[in-house]
Order: sequence, then C-alpha cells, then structure tokens
Amino acid sequence: MRRTVRCPAEGSALTLLRCLRASRRSQATLTQNTGVFARELEECSQTFVLLPSVDRELCVAETVRRQVARAFGRSPEKEEAVIRARFEIYKALPMQKVETMRPTAAIVDEILAALSAANLSP
Repeated sequence: MRRTVRCPAEGSALTLLRCLRASRRSQATLTQNTGVFARELEECSQTFVLLPSVDRELCVAETVRRQVARAFGRSPEKEEAVIRARFEIYKALPMQKVETMRPTAAIVDEILAALSAANLSP
C-alpha cells in the first residue's frame, strides 16, 4: 500500500510504504520495487525505515512474533523465511533507520527530533 502526503518543508511528497502481503511477490519483484521506492524516497530527508531492530536476529524474531499473532495464516517458518530474505534489502536502504522494539513515545521522539533537524538544515 502506498500513501502520499505533502512534505511542506521540502515541497515534495513523503511516501510511506507498508509491505504487507508482500509474500505474494517474488524476490526479484520486491528487489525491483524496493529500488524504485528507494530512489523516490531518497530525495525526501523526512523518510524513515522502521524496523523492529537493526540487529538481524532480533528483527527476525520480533517480526515472526508479530506476524504470527496476526490472522494471516502463515507458519512461523514461512514468516521467518520472508523477513530473512528481505532484511538486508531494508537495512541497505539509505534512509535513517528507526527501531520499533521500544516504547511508542521514544519512537515518536526520535522521529520528531530528526524531522526538526531536517527542517533546520539549509
């Protein structure tokens, strides 16, 4: 799903991506789409990659825990395979990474601080 909102500080679009149901896509399609999205998003300094953790094993474990709790019906093994295949792609994106395995207020504070800094830069 793609949602676009105006990025007033830069006059460009800030695109938020959610890669839900991405298991239907082949790895090649995901890599191609990630490349296209990355080029679009690199131009907006107000873009973040949200990951449970930048540590691969912690990210895999938390992603599997979260996904299995949903009613998607995939097995833990399939969920693990999906995030293992995608983790390096997400981590390699050049945008700032924000870890989400912490209180929501801390995540929001980090993003707001980064947005404030981005708005102050020349």
